Amino acid sequence: MLKAQLAAIASIKPGSHWNTAHDITVQVITEGLVHLGLLKGRVSTLIKKLAYRDFYMHRAGHWLGMDVHDVGDYKVGGEWRMLEAGMVLTVEPGIYVSPNNKKVDKRWRGIGIRIEDDVVVTKDGCRVLTDAAPKTVAEIEALMAAEKTTAKQTARKTSVKRPEKTPTVLSKNTPIKKTIVAPRKKVVSAKPVSSGKSAALGKKSTARTGSTASTAKKSVQKRLPGI
Repeated sequence: MLKAQLAAIASIKPGSHWNTAHDITVQVITEGLVHLGLLKGRVSTLIKKLAYRDFYMHRAGHWLGMDVHDVGDYKVGGEWRMLEAGMVLTVEPGIYVSPNNKKVDKRWRGIGIRIEDDVVVTKDGCRVLTDAAPKTVAEIEALMAAEKTTAKQTARKTSVKRPEKTPTVLSKNTPIKKTIVAPRKKVVSAKPVSSGKSAALGKKSTARTGSTASTAKKSVQKRLPGI
């Protein structure tokens, strides 16, 4: 895929027509599909039959300007438009293997890749506006490794180590405090007394009170005769 994109970018210059870059990506991608075993047959025949469209179903790019897909004609008078200095376009070929494609080996199913760059046409060629974005295998692996290292460093800085607890060592002279916990007393709740029993208890209490008063009166009469 990268080979197809780089070849397409190299073709962009004043005097080349709009479809040149796309034709180059079709050629290189079809060759790659045959090499991988995703397509079988002669490259020229496969291109003529549009066999590559099972994997590469869109064009190589579009105009870029005030909008992502900017306005502008791709053909003038029925012919592909010629590129001029100042024109801006995308170059984004891709390969997509359907997960339901039974014609290819199982290991390829569900894989898709596209590489995109924004390119401006200059007086003597073109300039890639997005050349800072990594796209080679080495560049992407380096980026992933750097992100992994940064993530580890950040995790180390943010992690807080808890202080280890020092075990207490008791010597023979170390006083040991004992805490004595008094047992709780059981509280026995009084049973409710029915109204009948309550009346009986009242009579007994009155009888006892009267008996006590009578005994006290007799005792006083013995001590003080005449009362």
